[in-house]
Amino acid sequence: MQSVTVDLEAASTAQLVDAVSAIAAELAQREAPESAAACLELTETLAAAADMQESALAGFIRRVDATGEQKRWGFPSTRAWLRSRLGMRENRTTERLILARQRHRLPQVAERLAAGELSYGYAATVAQSVARLEDTDCAQAETTLLSFVDQGFSAAKVGVFGRRICDVIAERDGTETAPGQDASAATPNPGSPAPGPWTAAATSRAG
Repeated sequence: MQSVTVDLEAASTAQLVDAVSAIAAELAQREAPESAAACLELTETLAAAADMQESALAGFIRRVDATGEQKRWGFPSTRAWLRSRLGMRENRTTERLILARQRHRLPQVAERLAAGELSYGYAATVAQSVARLEDTDCAQAETTLLSFVDQGFSAAKVGVFGRRICDVIAERDGTETAPGQDASAATPNPGSPAPGPWTAAATSRAG
């Protein structure tokens, strides 16, 4: 059993990563507690911690991607590096890469993810929804989609609202659909969403 002692403020990023790795290795060897109630609470706490780690991962991946560092290690692209070196499935590779590349355009999402106030699932959904939008539309869509998150809609429904926003923008700009977006998704009954720049667009014309 290893002993981990870290001064959080004084530790370097590398030291913090090493500490997290050591704790994860020890935790993985432990048996689950007998109490189901304890397991439920521990699961929620650990999942929230994992979401915050995804914030750090997005920052690391973005730096590698922006500089092309993976090429020095023999990988032709960031996607190839994530798939090969980290063993990620294609869907997870795409999800993490999109979040890393969109993070700087989503200040509210980035702040809330890092603070543990937004799950990775929601963050990845918003990032995918705005990936092909111009900066102005991106900012408006971020605010609107987060308002749906705050109302308790699932990540899947937030994704549907995001696709609907892209459809409306495509119609406004005179194209069939926004690049990379599926225009065939139906819009669910949203109840009474909070007002926002794209709320009407996201919730109009089901089917």
